[in-house]
Amino acid sequence: MSYLFNKTALLSMLIFYTFVGYANSQTLDEYIKLQMDERKIPGIQLAVIKDGIVVKMESYGTANIQDSIATTNDTIFPLNSITKAFVGVAAMQLVEQGKIDLSASPAKYLPGLPNAWKDTTIFQLFTHISGLPEIMRGDATLITVGGQDVAWDLVKTLPTQFEPGEDFSYNQTGYAIIGKIIEKVSGQPFVEFITEHQLQKVGMPKTIQAGFTHLEGIVPNQARMYTYYFGNKLTSVTNEVFPPILRAAAGMSSNTTEIAKWLNALNNWIY
Repeated sequence: MSYLFNKTALLSMLIFYTFVGYANSQTLDEYIKLQMDERKIPGIQLAVIKDGIVVKMESYGTANIQDSIATTNDTIFPLNSITKAFVGVAAMQLVEQGKIDLSASPAKYLPGLPNAWKDTTIFQLFTHISGLPEIMRGDATLITVGGQDVAWDLVKTLPTQFEPGEDFSYNQTGYAIIGKIIEKVSGQPFVEFITEHQLQKVGMPKTIQAGFTHLEGIVPNQARMYTYYFGNKLTSVTNEVFPPILRAAAGMSSNTTEIAKWLNALNNWIY
């Protein structure tokens, strides 16, 4: 989930259930609808996977309140920080190829990083225990005006939050660095690397079509995002636009149909 998502009751969302045992379908439907009512969620997609088989694929509620558009299995949802899971797989593919060492400093691959960041490891970037300064504010905007390059230059001058490994702080800066490392060692933009080595191999055409545009792109059949974060009144989420430098943290959009395929492929490690 995205930085803003973690702090709000974001309503249009994507849910996956992987069950060891499969509950009665009617009971599950009742549970989902009860949760939607209690949590004021207008639209949900659900996939139930048992032993590598999708045994239930269902959509509930509304994807677009303004236009009364129902959620269907084709509806595309912004994945926000679920994007990080795909980036993690991409990095591990490069680890297997001997191109990334998780115990190494990111400076091994990106020589221009500040000296204060050199004791941080790539593993610590992934696990949010790096202590690096945050490039984004809590309202999902960059720490300064002027665009991503200005923000990147500024964050490199800021003090670290704590010594690497001494605390936990959810951090987008680390994923900006990870995206840069993937590009450096693979020789491809991270979007192309993930598309070629995951999305195309699994067969995720709608995810590929949506791209990594977050909320900037015009994505067919994409659900709207809503929140009660700004008070008791339902409002649209329109200000959470991650710039390209942070699309490795929260850029993708997809649906349960294709994510279920990806999860099964990941479990069977067909990459």
